[in-house]
Amino acid sequence: MNIFRYELKCQIKSTFIWTISITFLLVIFQSQIYPVFSDSIDEVMKMIGGFPEIFLAAFGFDSKTMFSFGGFFNLTYSYLTLMGAIMATGLAITAFAREKRNRCSDFLLSKPCCRMTVFTAKLLSVLSMVFISNLFLISVSLIVYAGTENLDKFILCLIGLFLTEVVFIAFGIIFAIFAKKVRNISGIATAFGFGAFILSALYGILNEEKMRYITPFKYFNPVSVYAEGGFETKYVITAVIIIIACISVACYRFCKHDAHSV
Repeated sequence: MNIFRYELKCQIKSTFIWTISITFLLVIFQSQIYPVFSDSIDEVMKMIGGFPEIFLAAFGFDSKTMFSFGGFFNLTYSYLTLMGAIMATGLAITAFAREKRNRCSDFLLSKPCCRMTVFTAKLLSVLSMVFISNLFLISVSLIVYAGTENLDKFILCLIGLFLTEVVFIAFGIIFAIFAKKVRNISGIATAFGFGAFILSALYGILNEEKMRYITPFKYFNPVSVYAEGGFETKYVITAVIIIIACISVACYRFCKHDAHSV
């Protein structure tokens, strides 16, 4: 419990900043930009008409759906998941690489507390911060977009954002535990986020279904939610397998590896 509280205390400030930033981005896009976007269909079509098809496919521009609330949210979602992925990865790496970076792993692991308890406390602290962040985002959305058509689908998409962040928590944990040195956490987290963003863009260009299995941003796709009313089972299962595999391997490594003394 002390470890859990300590991790919350150390990272609550950065979590708050990320939460406000993500919420602000969502509100700006859907409440400020979308109305202007939907009222200027002819101008927007002329503008995007000058862009190459590859560029439009990479960033999810679909002239058939992008002028609806849900279709425009699909464009917004890419940037929300980018920010959410960076936040989740950064929180996970910070929590699990703290002692490694401060060279005090031997101090923590020599305490009368089993390694599984330490791992679980750190994991729960990161999951709690990401959960609270998304709970705030969903609460604001329920207030701001009350009465919006298909609000239930919109909220389900935001739940998908949370689940995507859990995938990146798993990535962050396994990286933090297996990496020999962890220096620039923000840089590493950003690399994870933009790497996934590039994969998402490549999937949009190539439209190869098999590629979606290695594209975390597309596991909980808003297009599927608005078209079919829910997530696609095979990609949800893929995400669950990745989460369980990464956390299980990381936990085993954390509990079994030798701590370097200083």
